Amino acid sequence: MLINLFAGIHPLRPGEAILDLGCGDGLMVETLRENGLDVLGCDFFKRLEPRRSQAHVTPIAAGPFHLPFPDRSFDVVYSWQVLEHVLDLARVLEENRRVLKPGGIALHIFSGRYSLLEPHVRVPLATMFRAKWWLRLWAALGIRSEHQIGKSAREVVQLNSDYLASQTRYPRRGTILRQARAAFPAAEFREDLFIDLGTSRRSKFVQRVVAASPMLRRLIGRIYLVRTSQTRVLVLK
Repeated sequence: MLINLFAGIHPLRPGEAILDLGCGDGLMVETLRENGLDVLGCDFFKRLEPRRSQAHVTPIAAGPFHLPFPDRSFDVVYSWQVLEHVLDLARVLEENRRVLKPGGIALHIFSGRYSLLEPHVRVPLATMFRAKWWLRLWAALGIRSEHQIGKSAREVVQLNSDYLASQTRYPRRGTILRQARAAFPAAEFREDLFIDLGTSRRSKFVQRVVAASPMLRRLIGRIYLVRTSQTRVLVLK
C-alpha cells in the first residue's frame, strides 16, 4: 500500500535513500528492502522490538527530538501511524526538513482528529473527548483494547486517560498545515492518493473520471477521507 501511495507523487526507486520514521518492529523496513529499496528505520528504544532483525534500524535517543542522521541524508522520509503520537510536531517536521536532501519528499499517514474511533484505546471520538466520564461510559460498556482484556472498568479508564494524555495528540487540520508549512512551504494534505489504490471496477471508473480534473480529484479525495476513517496523508516537499 505504501508503494502505491507514493506512486502518485514520487515513485520509490532503487538507489534512493529512504527513512522509515517510527518504524516500530521494522517489518515495513524489511518488506521494502526485500523489494529492492534502500530503506533505513528509526524509533525510540522502548518501541524497538527484538523479535525482528534490527540490522537496518537505528534507535532515537531520549531527550530533545533529534533524528540520528546527518543533514541531507535521505531522498524520502515516510511514517505510518506515527504523527498522532508526536508531542512536538514542529520539531519533528523541522527534523524531516534537515535530513531530507534538496528536492526530497516526505509522506506521513496518520489518524486524524475527527476519527470516529480512537485507534489505540478503541473509544469512540476519544481523539477529541477525553473527559473521565466519557472514558468511564465506554469502559462500563465493555470497550477494551487488545491489551486491556480482563481489566476492570476503573483500570481501563485510568489506563486510557494516561495514554491519551501522554502518548497522543490530534491537532486540527489548520494547525498541522501551519506548522508543516513553516518547514515545507508546499506542504499539503493528499488524501486523494487513496483513490489510486482501488482495483475494483468502480474504483477504476472513479480513477478515469478524476484523471483530467485536479479539482474533482481533491473533492473525491475528501470523500475518501471519510471512507478511510479520517486517515490523513500529509505530503512535505
